[in-house]
Amino acid sequence: AEPIRKEIIERRASSEAAIIARFERARAEGDLNPDADPRALAMYLLTVMQWLSVRASSGPCRESLESVVETALGCWPSR
Repeated sequence: AEPIRKEIIERRASSEAAIIARFERARAEGDLNPDADPRALAMYLLTVMQWLSVRASSGPCRESLESVVETALGCWPSR
């Protein structure tokens, strides 16, 4: 239904904005490289999280999902 779809879109946008703001703060505080792109990092994080959610619902083992998380964390930019 359209009202539910709109609510989901609004919640997703709100969550995205909060994550972007947090990454901007992390960059300002020196926890992220000054060249890090908070918006791109937020999209990356949300994409991995959504993929994990979809994948988890199809029944792979926990170790398989954890390996994806470890790989994503290994790619994470840091100072």
